[in-house]
Amino acid sequence: RILAPLSDVSRRMRRTALLREESADVAWSRLAEIHDLQDAYLTMHTAISSFTRYVPRDVVKDLMDSGQLCEISMVPKQCTMLFVDIAGFTTICERVPPDALSALVSQYFDRASRIVMEHDGLIDKFIGDCIMAVWGAPF
Repeated sequence: RILAPLSDVSRRMRRTALLREESADVAWSRLAEIHDLQDAYLTMHTAISSFTRYVPRDVVKDLMDSGQLCEISMVPKQCTMLFVDIAGFTTICERVPPDALSALVSQYFDRASRIVMEHDGLIDKFIGDCIMAVWGAPF
């Protein structure tokens, strides 16, 4: 009984390292140390899941497989940049309640990000309602 929660966390960590989806349902241990380990795993899993929503899974997988921290380096490359935003966003902001506006922007970011990544692009950043994406960058 004591080892079952540890085995579960171990299995979940291996699946997360392979970027395989895992449910958040956990049979919480009564032992404080194992409970802390389970909580830390869920925090890590949430962070990685959030990261892979906006960064191509192949890029995240390469970063994880390298076992090293990312390094900033400059190499001349020919890249394609995309800047896209919501037409009339200022006017929309003036007329739409904040909670509805937040849902609209979130849905827009999710859909547009998915399209960029389906075409092997990388989301560089979100700037207000703007998405900056790049193709051909050495990631």
